[in-house]
Order: sequence, then C-alpha cells, then structure tokens
Amino acid sequence: MIVDQVLLGLAGLAASLYSIYVKNQHKKNPKYKALCDLGPNASCTKVLSSKYGTGFGIADTLFGKNSTLNQSNSNLGTIFYTLQIIFGLLPIPLFSKLALVSSVLACIGSLYLAFILAFILKDLCLVYTRKRLIGLHGLLVGCGEILGGGLFGFITKPKTASQKALMILVGCILHMIYFYSVFVNFPFDSAQNESTEKPFFDFSATTSQAITFIGSFIVGLGDSSMNTQLMNILASRYKQTTASAFAIFKLVQSLMAAVAFFYAGALQIQWQILIVMIFLFFSTLAFFAVLFDEENTEGTAPLVTNISTEEDDDDTGNRNYSSLVES
Repeated sequence: MIVDQVLLGLAGLAASLYSIYVKNQHKKNPKYKALCDLGPNASCTKVLSSKYGTGFGIADTLFGKNSTLNQSNSNLGTIFYTLQIIFGLLPIPLFSKLALVSSVLACIGSLYLAFILAFILKDLCLVYTRKRLIGLHGLLVGCGEILGGGLFGFITKPKTASQKALMILVGCILHMIYFYSVFVNFPFDSAQNESTEKPFFDFSATTSQAITFIGSFIVGLGDSSMNTQLMNILASRYKQTTASAFAIFKLVQSLMAAVAFFYAGALQIQWQILIVMIFLFFSTLAFFAVLFDEENTEGTAPLVTNISTEEDDDDTGNRNYSSLVES
C-alpha cells in the first residue's frame, strides 16, 4: 500500500514538473510544441496557458490575479504529490487521514477540470469528439469508485446491520438514478447500432453530455457503495473459507457479465434496463436478508455463552460444596 502510494505520487510529481517545464517553454517561445501536443484537438500547451490552467480558473476571482494563492495548476500539483509521498513514507495516523482527505479533494478537482475540458475548452480537449467521450466516461466511473470506496469504506465505517443496510440502500438509489438517466437520455436502439432516433427527452448536445457524465460518476459511486458492503459480508461470514467464497462470487459475477454481453447487442435499452432493475431489486432484498439474519445470530450468541458459563459456575459450586460436606 505504501509502495503504491509513493509510486503514484512520484508519477504525479513527474507529470506536474513536466507541466511546469512545458508552460515555461511556451512562455519563452509561443511556437513551442510539447510531447503532449498530439494535434489541434489535443494540445496540452493550450490548456496549460488558458485561464483554467492557473488556480483552476477560480483563484484569481477569489484572491486576485496577482495573489500568492493564485498559483498554476502545475505548482499546486507539485505540492500535492510531494505531500502524498511524505504522507505515504511516514506511518503517522494523522497523515493517513490527511492523505485520504486530500485524495478525495483531488478527485473532485479532477471532475471539475474534466467538466471544463469537455464543455468550455471544447477545441482544446482530447475527449471532445463523440468516440473519445467513452474514455471520459470510464474516467468518471473510476473517480466515483475511488470516492465511494473511501466514503463508504473508511470514512463512514458502517458497523451495525442497519448502517450497512443504509449503505446498500444508498447504492440501490444511485443505480436507479443512473438507469433512469440512461432511459431518458439515449435512443432505445442505440445499443444495437449508431442511431439517429430521438431519445425519450430530446436534450441539447451539451445537456445530454452533462447528464451522461454525471450518470457515469453516480454509477461508480453506487457500485462502490454496494461492493464495499459485499466484500465486508463475504469476509466476515466466511472467515475460514474466504478464498472459496470470493472465488464463487467472481465465478457468478463473470458468468452474468458474459450473459449480459451476449444480449447487449440484441435487446433495446429499455429491456436491458428492466433486466438490471429486476436484479437490483432482488439483490438489495437479499442483502437486507443476510445482514439482518447476521445481526440476529450475533444477538443470540452471547446469551448462549452466558448460560453455559452460569451452568459451569453452578456445577463448580456444587462440586466445591460436596467436597466441604465430605470433609
């Protein structure tokens, strides 16, 4: 874990330092072409030299253009990744919490910059074209997974069955929101071919993309909400056979994924959403049944132990009394 954090910190630090180098070279020579300038629609020098490349485009409004706090994103990234490396090398509980909080803030900042790239700096963005939006979708799902894993696994730390059930319910609701956004935002035949049909609600292109990206983040958040509790249940209920339990889980998950890939190109979106909604409903009920059954089992176990202990104490007392009488 520490090695991974340090390696990722070093990679981020290297990228930040290279960004500083590119920005300085571009100031000296406006015709400078960096290695990350892949084309007119993918130019890092143009992005770095825009107003959003300094203080996230916000600091100059809050503190003033000449303020010390209005630093370039590259400088902020250098400070951030240096702190991440320090937090990873020093085993101090406070530093671990700071690393988690700063990582969450970094995810939020990444989402903000992704929004800026997609909808404001359109001609400067690598992912603006229709095919390349898929990459941004995957990025936002990953951000939702990371943020949800920290939020539902480390920050909230649900312990009781009711708290875990609440996390499952949150995940269920987030999935329902995502499925609804897909239902109203995509043509019904878009899963089968490149469609020219209008969706349920005919949004503008910008609004449609915004709904899609927000939905991508939401489904990642909801998936992590349910997965953290699923892993928790498997690890706690099958302590002696954890490997077997997870192997069966991955087997069933892979089989269902294969089935979904098989019918994905044959069914229209509304029928696919109906299928996943049915599975979502029954899986949520199954979660609740397992959690509250586990709570009832844990609640009765101490009573049995206490009764056995009291009986043992009575037997011991009787034997001691018999020994005294015989004496």
